[in-house]
Amino acid sequence: MAHWPHLNACAKTLSLLQARFQRILCAIALTIRPDLHPSNTPHSQACQANAGMPAARAMPVHTRRSFWVFAGLIVGCMGIGLLLLLESTHARNNELEKSRLEAQSMEFAYALQSSAQAYGRFLTNVQFSLTSAPLHEGSSLVDAWNITIANPELASTRIVRMIPVESDTLLGKRIENALKEHRGGIEVRAFAQNNGLTLVAIPAARNSATGSPDIASVIGVDLVFTDWLREVQRLATSYALDVHAFVSPMPVPIAEMQPSMRWNKDSLHIAMQIMGQRVELAFTSSAQLSSSTTISQAAPWGLVISGLVLLIAWLILLRMRETELVDSGQRYKEQAHTGWLRYFAFLNHPLIPAAELDRENGYFHKPSPRLSQLLGYKADELQRLTIASITHPDDLVKLQHPDILPSEDAHYLYEKVSDLRLQHNLGYPVWVDLLRIRYTPSSLENIKHTLTDRDIMVLHDNSQSKLLQNQLQRRIEKNETIFEQLPVGLCIADTEQHIHFINERFKSYSLWQGSNPLTLDDWWQALNQAGSPKTIHERWQQQVSASITRSGMLETIEIHLHSRQQEQHRVLELSGIVLDDQIVLTLVDVSSHKKAEDDIRLLAFYDLTTKLPNRKLLLDRLQQACISSLHHPHYGALLLLKLEQLRGLRDGKNNAQADAILKETVQRIRPLLPADHTIARIDTDTFAILLNALALAEDTAVHMCEQIGNSVVAAIQQPYTLAERSLHLSTCIGATLFKGTRHSAEDLLGRAQIARRQAAQNGQSTVHFFDPQTQENASARALLERNIKAGLAMSEFVLYYQPQVEKSNFIGAEVLLRWRHGEVFVSPDKFISTAEQSNLILPLGNWVLHQACKQLAQWAERSETAHLTLSVNISPKQFKHAQFVDTVVQAIANTGAPARQLIIELTESMLFEDIDSAIARISALRAHGVGFSLDDFGMGYSSLSDLQRLPLTELKIDRSFIRDIQHNAHDARMVRSIISLGHSMGLQVIAEGVETQAQIDYLIDSGCMRWQGYFIGKPQPIAHLEQLMQEHITFSFRGSQP
Repeated sequence: MAHWPHLNACAKTLSLLQARFQRILCAIALTIRPDLHPSNTPHSQACQANAGMPAARAMPVHTRRSFWVFAGLIVGCMGIGLLLLLESTHARNNELEKSRLEAQSMEFAYALQSSAQAYGRFLTNVQFSLTSAPLHEGSSLVDAWNITIANPELASTRIVRMIPVESDTLLGKRIENALKEHRGGIEVRAFAQNNGLTLVAIPAARNSATGSPDIASVIGVDLVFTDWLREVQRLATSYALDVHAFVSPMPVPIAEMQPSMRWNKDSLHIAMQIMGQRVELAFTSSAQLSSSTTISQAAPWGLVISGLVLLIAWLILLRMRETELVDSGQRYKEQAHTGWLRYFAFLNHPLIPAAELDRENGYFHKPSPRLSQLLGYKADELQRLTIASITHPDDLVKLQHPDILPSEDAHYLYEKVSDLRLQHNLGYPVWVDLLRIRYTPSSLENIKHTLTDRDIMVLHDNSQSKLLQNQLQRRIEKNETIFEQLPVGLCIADTEQHIHFINERFKSYSLWQGSNPLTLDDWWQALNQAGSPKTIHERWQQQVSASITRSGMLETIEIHLHSRQQEQHRVLELSGIVLDDQIVLTLVDVSSHKKAEDDIRLLAFYDLTTKLPNRKLLLDRLQQACISSLHHPHYGALLLLKLEQLRGLRDGKNNAQADAILKETVQRIRPLLPADHTIARIDTDTFAILLNALALAEDTAVHMCEQIGNSVVAAIQQPYTLAERSLHLSTCIGATLFKGTRHSAEDLLGRAQIARRQAAQNGQSTVHFFDPQTQENASARALLERNIKAGLAMSEFVLYYQPQVEKSNFIGAEVLLRWRHGEVFVSPDKFISTAEQSNLILPLGNWVLHQACKQLAQWAERSETAHLTLSVNISPKQFKHAQFVDTVVQAIANTGAPARQLIIELTESMLFEDIDSAIARISALRAHGVGFSLDDFGMGYSSLSDLQRLPLTELKIDRSFIRDIQHNAHDARMVRSIISLGHSMGLQVIAEGVETQAQIDYLIDSGCMRWQGYFIGKPQPIAHLEQLMQEHITFSFRGSQP
């Protein structure tokens, strides 16, 4: 099949030769018989269309030599007479034009001389005025200039340019020489320049006592030829002249005053002197030489000439047409001969099996030598056969229904038959690809012509390739038989992961059912893998992609399969190698090996009864946890618990019941532990629990350890059902915290055992810590939690309010929680963190929110307090709670508080941990009218882009920036930046921690008009706040503290 492009090219060349030869024959027929009209027969019309000739009939041309001679003599005589007449007329007109040009040129030359003399008189007057009256030279120069302007002989004032004469220039040196040689009175001389003349007035010579005149007293005028000639031409009204001036660098004696005239081709040159300088003028006329008389005389001759030209042109066209037809016929004959030679050269090519086939019956015509050799027939024998007679009977249908190849030429149809078997003369089949070219004209269906009723057939011998293909197929089948007997699964695919071979063992190992998979992706998707199949597949694809580029080994991966029908778990190892364009994969079943390894590992590191890690594995994991805490400084914990009554069951030979209790205990404990934990059985009745990375703070770690330990104790204390009777077990837990590698795993295990013994001695059913200080802290925090619960029940918590003002008006207050425990107040720093860790912050925060809404509802009933707002601090746990939005909305609805007067204060760390969820919660409450304030702004790491997404209403500047605002320039700049940022975002800005008048002054200057702090008012009960607002509805902060 690789030879098809070459075969198609040869076939197209042959078809083009045939079509070209056909058009050439049609053109020759039209050339030989021009008297036949093309519409008489359809065949002649087709010939014209194929030859590319026009449909009109070529007219016969009859030529006579005498006619051509006579016509040539007449045309020659008339042409010569006309040329003589035109020549005489042209000469006369030229003489008249020259005379006119000479007269105008002389007039222009005299006008130019007159203009130069006028400039000379002007310079003489000016020079005379400067010499005779030096004290009034300024006025004399003005008068001379005015006289010059009024002189009609001079050009316009834009031509006259007074120039200073400098001695260090070439012109200055020439003027100095003239001054030295001058002996008379005032004289005007002309000096040649590149583009004109410079007229200089030479002052009168002085006596020997005074010396020669100074060059500084010399004045001159520049006359530029282009402007000067144009202006003189305008004054002389010589518009039809085109004048150019040239200057000679050599001076001319004064005696040669008259101009001289000479002709140079069509231009008139006049040489003249101006102020002693030779100037040559070149004149050309722009007037037309023709005249009405010439036109009237030449008109009849023009008509005659036009007629003769048309006659000659017609005769020339006829001759050219005749010559063209003759040349075309000769050229077509040559091309037809060449086309036939090429066509038969192609058919007789020794390497191409080709022939002509009769379109009706399929007989061979003009078979090539290669075709006869390929089929084993002589040429005359082959011409007595048809293509169908030598075709294998099984391929006759294929021959009658060939494939149609696309073609750009609509007159030719290309048919292709692949893998066709033709019978050799000796009887064996010859495998060929057949290409048949049919000529199918669109408008010549009924024409029968020797060139179009036969098709062209070209064959391509595939016998050798078929032989090699059969040999390769037999080798492949042999290899597949060998591969099927291999003790491993084998799969062969290409680099595009299309499977070419897969043996039965490969399919059975991978639990494949049905027909063979087409691609490796299909095989992967059908695997019923355990664990993370997507991760394993991605890792395998990465290995294959990397190995394809460098042809290397594929790293062995482990695949775990699970069959639901057969209830079996199988472990396979997949490996392979990439060789050029093939991927060879092997699949080995290692389930038995893995099971043996698991059994050995289970005996070494696990308890056989509970399948939990034993003491050895626990110590290893404990040591790893200590090392991990060095890099991630979290506290971990080790808990030891002992089932007190279990040993008695074993001593009573109730081992089966003891084992059942152990397994049930594991089932109870496991759901109570976090994800990163380890449960181990280190003794007959003793379990160890390893908790990794509990918390950064020690108090938090202790609290979490207590929670887990108490839940474990509660689960174990539930009754066990054994043989229709209930069994109650008691336990005690010893715990120790660890961080870093200061203590070994054995030491930590020993500490936990000591703590457990202490708990057993004290009769505790709770967690007992080894460290005395840690135990004391845990006990204190447990006591504090109990007191907080009691305080909520006994209404020991109260709300204090710190006022907020805008300029001098109260606008609201911030709600602060206080705890009156007995006779003293407990600092919020002590009980807030404990409440946060123990989840007591949720009922405590809901109580604060409900009390604040109740107060807002009371204020809303009075007009003087209806505008006041209350800011409530929300803890992170309270804000992240799933029911937070519903809790706030319910508190507003139950109390009837105006939602727009409630402001919830949040910190930056709460918002930006999960900003999308925060935005959703804030937006939900903003829809009800609740405002939000970003508390302690400037202390976190919020970005401006995230801040813009939050639907806030207020920014609160942290007190740490306000404290040193007068002494710390950085804090002052930070405060100004926060104020500007808040205003630019359309937010209210309030400063907390205001304690001095100077701080208020700075905030006012910075544009912040809302303040909160001890200078305004300390946190106080609601009664004191309302009394303060009644006494100081408006007041000035310039003075003492209110």
